[in-house]
Amino acid sequence: MQSTDLLRELNAKLLAEIAELRKENAKISELKKENAEIPDLKRKQAVEESKRCDVENAELKARIEELEKNKADSSAENVRSDVEFAELKAEFNNAKQSTFRPSSPVSCQKSLEDGKMDVFLDDVDKKRVSNKIRQKNREKKIQRESTVPSNLSLV
Repeated sequence: MQSTDLLRELNAKLLAEIAELRKENAKISELKKENAEIPDLKRKQAVEESKRCDVENAELKARIEELEKNKADSSAENVRSDVEFAELKAEFNNAKQSTFRPSSPVSCQKSLEDGKMDVFLDDVDKKRVSNKIRQKNREKKIQRESTVPSNLSLV
């Protein structure tokens, strides 16, 4: 009788152990399935990251092209401004010469000091006008650059 009780007790322990092992096997199977999904997830993440980088690169290339275009436009505007300045200067000099032609010869010679002063004042005026033109061009450039879409500047 004792041996049957012992056998029954042993049988119950073995059945409990078998049930526990089956649970562990089920967990192992689930973990294997999850591990099999990980490479797919990593691949999907890599593809998404690649797409995001491609979009970002395209935006940056577009921004660079826009900035280069603005730079070329600014250079062209500077050249035009320089040409306009030279033309205005030539017109001014021509007008100055044509308005100061006395009908009768006047013996009015400027001293060397007055001539140097005139040259100096002309140079100062030229520099002042050039600086004004440069400043306006800078302001235009800054204004153009500030109109670049803000979403591109955040990238």
